Amino acid sequence: METPNENWLVKTVKMLDIRSLRNNRRLIVFSICLAIATVLWFLNALSKSYTAVVSYPVKYLNAPKNKFIVNDPPEKFDFLVRAHGFTLLRNKFSLSFSPIVLDLTALSNESNKLTSSSYSVSTASVRERIAGQVSSEIEILQIQPESFILAFDSLGVKQVPVALRGDFILRPQFEFASAFRLTPKMVTVTAPRALLAEIDTIYTVKKTYRNIDSPISEEIKLDIPRKASVEPGQVLVQIPVEEFTENSFPVSVSVKDLPAGTRVRLFPQEVEISFRIGLSQFSKVTARDFRLSVSYHEIAQGAPKLRVIADKIPASVKSLKITPDYVEYLIEKN
Repeated sequence: METPNENWLVKTVKMLDIRSLRNNRRLIVFSICLAIATVLWFLNALSKSYTAVVSYPVKYLNAPKNKFIVNDPPEKFDFLVRAHGFTLLRNKFSLSFSPIVLDLTALSNESNKLTSSSYSVSTASVRERIAGQVSSEIEILQIQPESFILAFDSLGVKQVPVALRGDFILRPQFEFASAFRLTPKMVTVTAPRALLAEIDTIYTVKKTYRNIDSPISEEIKLDIPRKASVEPGQVLVQIPVEEFTENSFPVSVSVKDLPAGTRVRLFPQEVEISFRIGLSQFSKVTARDFRLSVSYHEIAQGAPKLRVIADKIPASVKSLKITPDYVEYLIEKN
């Protein structure tokens, strides 16, 4: 059974809930009315005309025959425009504009000629052409820049060699088995003649290879100079890599340019050679593949010892070492 105090508390809470609900309803109605008024004001404002600055990218096409643009005309135009607020707002939130396309051949024919290959273009003279490429709801009042220069040069073509650019880090015990191979070795470059005269080599895009332990065969793009075109645009790079090991054996030494009737005895007659070689070639290389010699000219000059020279070394051999690298001698004459 409820006490008088509890009964009074329940009645008080119910009264507060009713008043709160009434206040909330009034707040909701007020908020809806305010939102409607704001939208109507916003729509009314957007229906009016305004002036604003908008930017459009520019694309240049159709250069005169056998000509190439060599300077840097504007990449965008800034337009002072008049349009309804709706149109300006739509353009404001647009992610991008379609570029304004300008015909270079037409511009060169219609513009003020400065030299045999450069022209001054007034943007006012092409306003109608530009206006036809933007929204019909936009009126272009002014274009910035007011003018710009177009400079052309005749195109030239030549073939240049390709060079590999990169960093190559081998794993321990691995080495390059032979020279790098680029296919093709030459590429065709087309560029303005002034630029073409400066190009003597086309390099690949730089790449870094780490812990190399196997051959590389990969197509790599070329680093093409700006305002030039290269065919083909990439080359096949082949880098032979294999594991290397050490080998050694004795090889006899001969005397070059020995005069007739003269005998020279060397001490020692054989020297030890040691070298690094790929595993695939290890069993194929023998002492007969090397030719070592000393020069009689050093004897004629009175040298006390003769330096041993390697006249013939297999291409697969690396880091050749001769021990000893000097020998003594004794001349025997008949």
